[in-house]
Amino acid sequence: MNRFKYLFVSLLLGISSFGQAPNAPVPKKVVVAEQAFLWSAAATSIKATSYGSHACYLENLRDGTPERWANGGGGIRHANTVAAERVLPIAAGASLASWFLNKKGHRTLAAVVAGTVGGAFAGSAAVQFSAGCF
Repeated sequence: MNRFKYLFVSLLLGISSFGQAPNAPVPKKVVVAEQAFLWSAAATSIKATSYGSHACYLENLRDGTPERWANGGGGIRHANTVAAERVLPIAAGASLASWFLNKKGHRTLAAVVAGTVGGAFAGSAAVQFSAGCF
């Protein structure tokens, strides 16, 4: 149950960011909530990758085949680093795009960009947390 608290917090932050009228002046707390949802979903996705990698490692230990994880063949050694290398550039690009769109007055599109990328990260994390090793 502990692993789902990250996903729950990410989803709550995402839901709180979409209660705005199109092209209305956006309070700073809404922009902060959008960015918090995006970055918390990215962090949750990284944590989920590490969890799935560790589950695969434990499964291989039970099967008696830990050599699959030797010499960097698996993700137990660098699961967080590899996941961060993949997730953080996408999150940074979406965050910058959302910030730029907010500055240019495209408030709804900025919320859609942050919400879509954050939702993709949260969905990916949900699949990885629920499946474990796949």
